[in-house]
Amino acid sequence: MIKTVLLIIAAVIPAIILMYYVWTKDKSKEPPKMLIILFLLGIASCIPAMFIELAVGSAINSIYPEGTLSNLFVTAYFGVALIEEGCKFVLMYLYTRNHKEFNGLFDGMIYATFVSLGFAAFENIFYVLENGFGNAVVRGIMSVPGHMFFAVFMGFYYSMWHTYRLCDKSETYFANLNMIHPRLPKYKYKGYLVTAIVLPTIVHGTFDFLLFINQTLACMGLVVVLYIVCFGRIKKMSKSDMEDYQLIPMLLCRKYPELIGVITPRRANPMAMPAEYYQSRTGNVQNNTYNQYINH
Repeated sequence: MIKTVLLIIAAVIPAIILMYYVWTKDKSKEPPKMLIILFLLGIASCIPAMFIELAVGSAINSIYPEGTLSNLFVTAYFGVALIEEGCKFVLMYLYTRNHKEFNGLFDGMIYATFVSLGFAAFENIFYVLENGFGNAVVRGIMSVPGHMFFAVFMGFYYSMWHTYRLCDKSETYFANLNMIHPRLPKYKYKGYLVTAIVLPTIVHGTFDFLLFINQTLACMGLVVVLYIVCFGRIKKMSKSDMEDYQLIPMLLCRKYPELIGVITPRRANPMAMPAEYYQSRTGNVQNNTYNQYINH
């Protein structure tokens, strides 16, 4: 019994350490309740992922002979990576996309990390209970951080989607007021949502495929690169972190100089949705109207 408890602790500690690290990089802390829910959603995403993987794996084996290079490639990218990243993303997206706390540049990184590490911690318990402390060490260095690295890519592009979606809505609003030129190309945002799923899937699939074909050294090399790239991305994004009420006006004024001096950032009411970004020196911008518009 004691050994089982110790194995479970060894399985979840890497995820806890990584979540704490990312949490420390968030300038405006998310509510603890929200973070707990995100972690639990990560655990919950294991259930649909497991059943879908069984069904898809069976279909792949019926098309490509089991153990062949083609079978391992398709399984890695489509039978495992796409399913796991997709399940994590869907639950994160459904819970956070319109959440009032989703109001900063770093928030998407936090959300993706907590969901992914919830998944990783739950998955890791079964592997460690079956294979022992040695497996806990190896997975604590490679597999659990791997899930966080996949989340870094997901969270970065999820945050970009959130930010530029608000920019796009703002542009439509100000164009309707004839405050900006309506024919200038608007900010694009939909592609970021696709990238938030596709890129983590590619990285995850590559990680798994290298393990499937016993290229351990190549997989370790990939992990080293991911350590450098992803921790660097976390630090850089943390340093650039802004809340929406600061970031959205800044991006708009950078693109539309005519708005400089017309709109200025306005801190949103903490009890309101994070859309009340602007105050006007001309009386043209009605904050209540804008607040209603951008949240629909």
